[in-house]
Amino acid sequence: MRYPHIVILILLILVGSLEPVTVHGTTTVPTKSLGLNAENSIPPSRSLASIVYDEVNDRVMMYGGQGDEVYGDTWVFDYPSGSWIELSILSSPSVRHSATMVYDSSHEVIILFGGYGESSALSETWIFDCATEEWTEVTPEYSPPPRMSHAMVYDSKNDRVLLFSGYGVENDTWAYNYATNTWTEMHPTIVPHKRYGAGCVFDTVTNSMIIFGGNSHGYRSDCWKYDYALNTWTEIESNIHPPALKWSCVTYDTINQKMLLFGGDMTSGIVSNTTWIFDAATDVWTEQSPVTAPSQRMAAPLVYDSFNENALLFGGNPSPSIYLNDTWLYDFVTHDWTNLSTGLSDSDSFPIGILLLVSAVGLVIVGGVIIRRR
Repeated sequence: MRYPHIVILILLILVGSLEPVTVHGTTTVPTKSLGLNAENSIPPSRSLASIVYDEVNDRVMMYGGQGDEVYGDTWVFDYPSGSWIELSILSSPSVRHSATMVYDSSHEVIILFGGYGESSALSETWIFDCATEEWTEVTPEYSPPPRMSHAMVYDSKNDRVLLFSGYGVENDTWAYNYATNTWTEMHPTIVPHKRYGAGCVFDTVTNSMIIFGGNSHGYRSDCWKYDYALNTWTEIESNIHPPALKWSCVTYDTINQKMLLFGGDMTSGIVSNTTWIFDAATDVWTEQSPVTAPSQRMAAPLVYDSFNENALLFGGNPSPSIYLNDTWLYDFVTHDWTNLSTGLSDSDSFPIGILLLVSAVGLVIVGGVIIRRR
């Protein structure tokens, strides 16, 4: 069936007027929805952004990313108000995507390393003070070579930031000590193949960095763990596991001590929207069957919020040329996803029907959508 390009005027009932905006040449109307406060702005569509949970302020913080441009903005998602808020910061890292941020719970700071700027990969180390909301670049005597899409976690057991490989570099392993501002290359005897776009978390059961998949002369489905105290990499072998993936979306549930994996690029042109849980205590992967799930995507920032006990996902790519800006929550008890926003959610790929919205004064039916499929 062929669909013409149709734009039907949207009737807003009981909500009041909202300013239309244009996303990727398509006019859409911001709307109120359950969970997300539309009175505040939503970050522009993007993928490959850096994201962490700020325990000091009970909020998710996101930096940079790639969309219609390379971004250098800092956003926070505030749970009490259900709002994305852009922070106005005088000094911050330059624009970049594919950088990695981690939250250092011992010192209550956020540590960012690397990424790709306007024209090249970077090797900068930046610190964000969660109390003062200030970015500061630090200059260790030695640093890892410039890289992007690397694996990086905070090892809360040993108070170290652990880094592995990335795009354009070898399979090197590094550790960063915030207290002394020093990077140290670790030189373990056995190491995984070099790769970029791997999913990674710090597992509190085994006190190890876990990586899955990535791209290394082909997509990979291997899983490894790194023990900083022993300086050893060990391959985790499982009979059942996700397919070979690059840029899957991963985070770690610190309460139930499980790794969450969503989506990812399976092969060229094929993108997943499956949900998996990995238990490092038993080395068992379990595919979930949520009633609702985000559309297919890769490279979407995903982070666990230990206070609210859920995971937040933002945006990502359904394909290399399309960027999303929808916000989702994953419940580790029900193993279901909830869409918090009416941001761009792969509407370039399929027609959307009637939209039901909940406002403070009742149910609102918004009819009329943009149908773009041919």
